[in-house]
Amino acid sequence: MASTMERSCTMLVSADRLGPATTAAEVKAALETGDAPAKAYALQRAIGMLLAGEPISGLFISIVRFVLPSEDHAVQKLLLLYLVRGVAISRCPASPPAPAGLAETKKKTTPTST
Repeated sequence: MASTMERSCTMLVSADRLGPATTAAEVKAALETGDAPAKAYALQRAIGMLLAGEPISGLFISIVRFVLPSEDHAVQKLLLLYLVRGVAISRCPASPPAPAGLAETKKKTTPTST
């Protein structure tokens, strides 16, 4: 058993409470030049933008490069939330395209009743 105990950390990210709208370029600049509280705020903005469906594909490299090495617990939790939400959203497209030729194959293999 470890001698030190970890504190639990609950995060609530709400786009309504984060203030005025932010562009991806502003978030990227905050991630690159900010300290831990600035990075946490920028990550909250990025998560809000991600959940709102705004395009933020250019932020991924900046987040990995400037946020991943952070030792701040709140920043690490937000980074985990960003990565998990980003993967979940990218794997669940709104309308997945049907594979080519699938409809034709189903028609051929479906038995007909006479």
